[in-house]
Amino acid sequence: MELTFFVVIGCTAVAPGELECQKFYVSVVPIPSPMAPKALDILKKGLAIFSNKIKDRKNEINAKLSRNESISSTDERWLDHDANTVDEQRVLDDLEAASDFEQGLEKLDDNEKAAVTKLREWAGGVAKAVGNKRKRTNLHILYGKVCY
Repeated sequence: MELTFFVVIGCTAVAPGELECQKFYVSVVPIPSPMAPKALDILKKGLAIFSNKIKDRKNEINAKLSRNESISSTDERWLDHDANTVDEQRVLDDLEAASDFEQGLEKLDDNEKAAVTKLREWAGGVAKAVGNKRKRTNLHILYGKVCY
């Protein structure tokens, strides 16, 4: 999609009630964000970091369970909630399968978006967002022409 705009650069009075203006015509084309492939890598990195962080405790608890030993209710809740990364892995799989990362993000529900936020935090790449951020569109100038 190409959009054409003109911007008035400056006007000068040439006679009473008459202005002569310089116009600059420019066409712009939105370009895809170069960050999209990296964004998925950051999310994968977050899951890998978190998985490595919980690995020892999770293996210890699972070893107890495999020996038919009882575990504390705290450990049981931890396994079922904090150490359970099934939702995060599913979101990663969905985003990876999407033809466009940004569109894949838009299709996520609130719980899945919360999983993406967790993955970013685990990667250490993004602090918790406060308020809404304005989405910026990258524009590329294709050509320009000055008219008098």
